[in-house]
Amino acid sequence: MQQSAKPTPRNAKQGGFTLIELMIVVAIIGVLASLAIPQYQNYIARSQFSEAHTLLSGARVAVQERVDAGSTFDFVDLGLRTNGQYGEVTGEDFSAGTDTDYILTYNFGDNVNSNLADGYVAYTYRAEAEVGTDGAPGATDGWTCTTNVDEQYANNCDFVADTDG
Repeated sequence: MQQSAKPTPRNAKQGGFTLIELMIVVAIIGVLASLAIPQYQNYIARSQFSEAHTLLSGARVAVQERVDAGSTFDFVDLGLRTNGQYGEVTGEDFSAGTDTDYILTYNFGDNVNSNLADGYVAYTYRAEAEVGTDGAPGATDGWTCTTNVDEQYANNCDFVADTDG
């Protein structure tokens, strides 16, 4: 005798997610992305800012040796790497006996995070301490770092507001 196949019930519950469950997951992912993307942009800006320190730090040794030795030199004669991925180092010529400070500047280029656009980092070397007009100590010798980049993206530099109108 032949047995007939059992019919499958049409209302058997199938596995899977409901539409509302999928919508909740998508909403959670959207909220997490809205928090993560700005933080990632801040991270990118800080990492691009660090290139300025890298290039300027390499130039500091060459400049300080010549300034401390009392040498007159042109910036191009230092033989420095001036081009980075996100900007460029510039400097000035130094005249021993006339100049007391030397400024190296890193200017951010066009392919940088928008938070760093039109920004700069300046390293200033003062060979000798100055005495103020009232006889009190003035600016000290050594290197200082200043920048016009917002403090949340900059590190190890003093913030200086732009005076450009």
